[in-house]
Amino acid sequence: MEESPLFSVIIPTYNRADLLGATLESIINQEYKYWECLVIDDGSSDFTKELMTFYVEKDERIRCIERPENLIKGANSCRNYGYDLCRGSFVLWFDSDDVMLPGYLEEGRIALSNSDIHLFICSGYFTDSQLDNRTPMSLDLNIELFKDYVIWNQQIITNSVIFKNSFLKDKKLFDTRLTRGQEAELFSRIFFSISKEQYFISSRKLFLYRQHNGTKTSENLNYNKLNKESEAIFLIENLNRAMCLNDLDLLNNLYKRLIELFFLGIHNSHYANSKYVINNMSRIFLGKKFFLAIEHFVLGNLLIHCKRSSYKIEKKWNNRII
Repeated sequence: MEESPLFSVIIPTYNRADLLGATLESIINQEYKYWECLVIDDGSSDFTKELMTFYVEKDERIRCIERPENLIKGANSCRNYGYDLCRGSFVLWFDSDDVMLPGYLEEGRIALSNSDIHLFICSGYFTDSQLDNRTPMSLDLNIELFKDYVIWNQQIITNSVIFKNSFLKDKKLFDTRLTRGQEAELFSRIFFSISKEQYFISSRKLFLYRQHNGTKTSENLNYNKLNKESEAIFLIENLNRAMCLNDLDLLNNLYKRLIELFFLGIHNSHYANSKYVINNMSRIFLGKKFFLAIEHFVLGNLLIHCKRSSYKIEKKWNNRII
């Protein structure tokens, strides 16, 4: 490992000019100085361009690149594009409204200097838009990384992970089909395939994660079809992995979430998503739980065909232990 490895900090942004400056200042103020910062603008209409002109002139380590028009709009596309352009030995994706705390990069450098370690994982604080109130994120040092992440026992977000670039080279990155939970899909896929000897979890809180309550509340109250389709993809992929592990706790957790999503789709006339859920769940169960698979396939598709729910079936499936 080189003595002073370069970090590539990739930041997708869209109309966050009022907060992006604080993010960039927190990177500039890091004790460790060997980094590049790639801000990928997803077509902002505020004063992001003017702000970035200032920062590019202020610090030559910062670059601002507009997402090419031929690429799909969205944070996923910007993250992937930023990775294609980066030059660092270590790579992290950081949100454009969050803040690095002192020691973030140096702590990552120390951990990743071990040739066996491919991922550095740290925690931070949930905070408000003014950075006034801080609530520690939950992250234990001794965890079952994949399982605890998927059932959200451990709070690991985009800002939490630094990767060795060499580890990412042959990996599929962010799935541009998804409108929500993009990092969850990527992280669960990677965490499933990695051993305990290949990652390091820090006990330090090294970033501030802003929560914009109005936006989150609105998203949770409204049924968004694209977001629910993204959730279905995430849950089905991980149900398949849980079946490979034969982990009953994880299977039951994912099963209940999928059943809830199936009936939510019917209640909101989102029959295509309900069909995706029930057919793929039945396919996964077919090899080891044949009768369970047939029951869900037949009854689930019957409910979809009739375009109606069933309180009796919903209650039975919700109460089932696999």
